[in-house]
Amino acid sequence: TYDNMAVAGLNIYSSTEFTQLPQFSAYVLGGRKCKLLLDTNNLSTEGPSHLFPDILLDLMTNKRYGAGEFVSLDMIDVDSFRDAAAYCQQKNYFYDGAIAETTNLRTWAADHANMHLLQFGERDGKFFLKKAFPEDAVVIKNIFSAGNIVEDSFEFQYLNPEDRDAIRVSVLYRSEDDGVGDNGG
Repeated sequence: TYDNMAVAGLNIYSSTEFTQLPQFSAYVLGGRKCKLLLDTNNLSTEGPSHLFPDILLDLMTNKRYGAGEFVSLDMIDVDSFRDAAAYCQQKNYFYDGAIAETTNLRTWAADHANMHLLQFGERDGKFFLKKAFPEDAVVIKNIFSAGNIVEDSFEFQYLNPEDRDAIRVSVLYRSEDDGVGDNGG
């Protein structure tokens, strides 16, 4: 038996002109079957979706093909995922892609969240997904681009992530006494 598989058929008739099949593609209507964040029944309804937050939640919690062995629903800020799903639905930002090879889920989630103008991260021990930009428009004061920067006056350098050292932070905290009410103060 072939459970949980997508089946595609292809008829090829022999001919002297057919030599290769270089770009075979398929279009799937409806999207991936997963838990629907925008359903009011608190994640009890499953159905097809092509919203990135629905798909990411499914990949994080599914034990068969996702990270469900390591990530539980308790480790996810579901409300932030739900807000992100509503945002993607409103803006018509859909995920219509495939994961063709083994990949790091956190890296994949962060990269694809950016493509949907979202931010993926971990806060207070829970994974979150939120809008990357505030609702209110930012007032632009100046724009700096190649067109208005004097040639050779700007240099941009960055370090590759593998070249960066992990930061070490040491904090010393003390309370100050203002001296009010003391005998000499």
